[in-house]
Amino acid sequence: MKLEAEKKQLEAMDDFNTVAVWSQLDPLNYGYLDFNSIKEYFARYESEIMKENVQAVLRRLSDCPDGKISFREFGLGITPEVACLDQEAANIEFGTEKKLEMAEARKSQNQPLVT
Repeated sequence: MKLEAEKKQLEAMDDFNTVAVWSQLDPLNYGYLDFNSIKEYFARYESEIMKENVQAVLRRLSDCPDGKISFREFGLGITPEVACLDQEAANIEFGTEKKLEMAEARKSQNQPLVT
């Protein structure tokens, strides 16, 4: 629950931009994040980098065991989950505002929110 609250707080910031954050993490435009890119990013802000912390980020954000995080996985990982959305709406890739708009539209039409 704390993580979701932090995601919502991050998304609410006026200057937050998922693409800009991704660009900071993937400055050479490889198209994915791996152990080294995350470690290098942490090294900019922390003097001591623990291997376990980098591996935890990889485990939390990656859907595959390939040791890489795609932009899609990254975006989904840092975007807060929106309660009361059906699976179809949750899988559509657009901003939280659009998802909330869809949920409200379904509510007003008395359609079930969860399948």
